[in-house]
Amino acid sequence: MNLRRPIANFFFRIYVRWMELFGWGYWAYYPATDRLIWTRKQCQIYGMLCEKSVCVDGYEMFNRVVLDDGFRERARHAVEMSQKTHADFRQQFPARNQVTQEIIFVEARGEWVFDKHGAPYCLHGFNRRIDFGGKEFQQKLDQLNICRIIGEWKRDGHIPESILRNGTTRG
Repeated sequence: MNLRRPIANFFFRIYVRWMELFGWGYWAYYPATDRLIWTRKQCQIYGMLCEKSVCVDGYEMFNRVVLDDGFRERARHAVEMSQKTHADFRQQFPARNQVTQEIIFVEARGEWVFDKHGAPYCLHGFNRRIDFGGKEFQQKLDQLNICRIIGEWKRDGHIPESILRNGTTRG
């Protein structure tokens, strides 16, 4: 009997639990079946209820919590580059807590797992909230609001002088 896989799985589960103690939630995405699996801690980061130890849904679950359309495109690009280069990726993005509707900032780190033929099998990694820093969080929130406002003004063809001068809506 080959004990290699059960032992590896055991240590991986310990690693995931250890990371969760420090605020990281684990996720795994299987593109062939469009299955996205989140641990209970991962669901808590986004304010989602998870009755079991894991939540299972499609990639749409990620799209529901991510606030910024531009980030979705950047995330897709980072994931594609990670797949091509077999390198890890790290992204930060705004999201919306699904219970309180507050804006949170999340850091994602992940990597691809390839099958024995070199085809992508699974993308997995960890997320954590990074917006507990007070002033840094407010600056990120201001940047997000400024980007959203500038996007609206670009559509209207008008950008106020205060934005062009000092990058703030506060005059």
